[in-house]
Amino acid sequence: MVSPWPFAQWGLDLIGPMPEGKGRVKYAIVAVDYFTKWAEAEALATITAARIETFVWQNIVEAVNKIIKRTLKTKLDKAKGCWPELLPEELRNQSNMRNVAYKQRIAKYYDSRVKPRAFKVGDWVMRKVSLATKNPTEGTLGPTWEGPYEVTRISRPGAYQLRDSKGKTLPRPWNADHLKYYYK
Repeated sequence: MVSPWPFAQWGLDLIGPMPEGKGRVKYAIVAVDYFTKWAEAEALATITAARIETFVWQNIVEAVNKIIKRTLKTKLDKAKGCWPELLPEELRNQSNMRNVAYKQRIAKYYDSRVKPRAFKVGDWVMRKVSLATKNPTEGTLGPTWEGPYEVTRISRPGAYQLRDSKGKTLPRPWNADHLKYYYK
């Protein structure tokens, strides 16, 4: 044994053993911050009747529950004095205001990272290669952008009709997220 108390290595203290008697099992109470735990020690005597064992365990459980309830109640009573007395409506309003402020911060962060892409008719752009347009024989080392393409029409804000350098118009409009400006 390294220390005089077997639980000292975890920072726990033994409160002490329960009294020994005929037909009882020896137990020790281990106190840990807010909760109380039971650590089983060696049995001093064999309990012969299952009824006695059940009775002993019920008493142990009841005793532990009383200790836990009493300890938690005193800790909560002490902590109550630290909290300001607020009405539920005030708490709801405060939490709602925190929630709105949090959402505004998230939106501001997101909006700061968005790169607006607006193209005019006649601009030249590159199109991102997707799985549908990728050549399967090229593998992972294939190009990630293809083009250049000329913007021929703005279908709606953020969607553009494209034409390749040979004059062939692509069959559907492309979103600005999949396009980038082509510098000649």
